[in-house]
Amino acid sequence: MDKYLKTHTSIKQRFRSSIRRGTGEAYLLMQQYPNINFSKEIINASLSNYAYDGQCEGSRAPYLFRLAEFSKQRNIIRQVILESLAKEKEDIWSLLQLYDFALHYAKKGDKEAYHTIYDTFCYNINNYSCWTGGTEIIELDGLKGMLFIADKVGYYLMKHPDESEDDFLLSHCQELYPELDVYKELEIEAQKNPNICYYINNVKETRARWDEENKNRKTYTTIIEEIEEKPFVYLKNRSLNTQEILQIADRFLEEKDKLVKARFLSAFKYVKYPYDYKPLLMLAQQKNNKYRLQEYAIAALRNIRADEIREFALEKIVSSKDPAIYVNILQSNYREGDEVLLTSIVEKFKNEHIIESLVSSYINVYQMNKTKGCQKPLETLYYKSNCGICRHSMIDILIENNVLSDILNDEIQYDSYEDTRELYESERK
Repeated sequence: MDKYLKTHTSIKQRFRSSIRRGTGEAYLLMQQYPNINFSKEIINASLSNYAYDGQCEGSRAPYLFRLAEFSKQRNIIRQVILESLAKEKEDIWSLLQLYDFALHYAKKGDKEAYHTIYDTFCYNINNYSCWTGGTEIIELDGLKGMLFIADKVGYYLMKHPDESEDDFLLSHCQELYPELDVYKELEIEAQKNPNICYYINNVKETRARWDEENKNRKTYTTIIEEIEEKPFVYLKNRSLNTQEILQIADRFLEEKDKLVKARFLSAFKYVKYPYDYKPLLMLAQQKNNKYRLQEYAIAALRNIRADEIREFALEKIVSSKDPAIYVNILQSNYREGDEVLLTSIVEKFKNEHIIESLVSSYINVYQMNKTKGCQKPLETLYYKSNCGICRHSMIDILIENNVLSDILNDEIQYDSYEDTRELYESERK
């Protein structure tokens, strides 16, 4: 009996870990152990979106709905989901997941789920942006749903004239139903419904204001001027010619204002610094990071290969409480055998923010360095990370290096992240 309880507890722990991370192991465990009740774990994961970045990753409802429908307790799970949606939620990404969950039920003809979506939308208009629940209503009822939204939101906006609404839902409806002229249809209804009229005018005013702001946004004639004046310039996907790179480096060396100096240095996170690396290494070794000079110097070292830089990185990776920024330096300084250190670093930490930082750094390193040695570090991260987007990148690297294990290959077909599930399909082809 004790052995059974121990095994039962271990299986439940594996399932709980998997469903929180969004991996396919949860589905495989349900197949393997049909007599174990996993409903509590499914409900907990459904009520709270455990994705590390819910905004970027989106809802995990399709993944969870599959698990819920596979459960013998599916009716209990469904009832809890709908009751929870009907209550006000503080976490907007969990609320969106519940809406998405209810949409799956409603599309199957579940009238209670259908009405719960509509009722909850009306209840939450004053608490959340109107797009929470709006996309589900449009997917269910098309133009009829859009007219309902415009009526309810227009009424709310009339009572709260300082608030505004964008054209997201209108654009979403137009995209789903390209055969319709959604704006025209709403304008026809607006002639007899003052709420819809107010909604349409508010959306138009909001769009006009945004367009005017974009039109008046300052344009810069040179990259130097832009870096000087803007707090941050994102250069990852911008092409800089050799002259511009040299100008930025020269200004970094000449600049006396440390805040502006740091802005110029930040450019070399994405572009290789053209001069001797030693001034950067000296900055990286400093402790004072008031103006982020140390942080940007460390980031710049990732693009430079040198024994001295590698030694600095290895020392800091071992001693730092947040080693991810130093791991990035191995992008240009990786050597076979480093997987042993990188695996031990992952095993050392449990904090989810540190883990996700490490995931990002390890992905950067192994995208630049193709090696079968990536398997152990990435697999160790896989079992700790709850970011579906990062998990997709890690699986992609394992496939590229021909080291994706049979266990992970079985799991990814049931993963919470659609792009990862597609990797399984591509492997089968």
